[in-house]
Amino acid sequence: MLFTLQRDRAKTYLGQFNYQSIGRLKPGVRISEATADLARLIPVALDAFPPPPGYDKKMLSQRD
Repeated sequence: MLFTLQRDRAKTYLGQFNYQSIGRLKPGVRISEATADLARLIPVALDAFPPPPGYDKKMLSQRD
């Protein structure tokens, strides 16, 4: 069974995305490639949704 969540963008902050998921890689795709692809999407999310109250984009984009 597959279900999707739809959220109101005006009421959705980056900090509200805390769902875990499981995925399957296509044959021949390495974990490092999948990780790099997901890392590429982080700036997309930062531009698509506002930061939670008390945070800014710079804080969320910093790596430890």
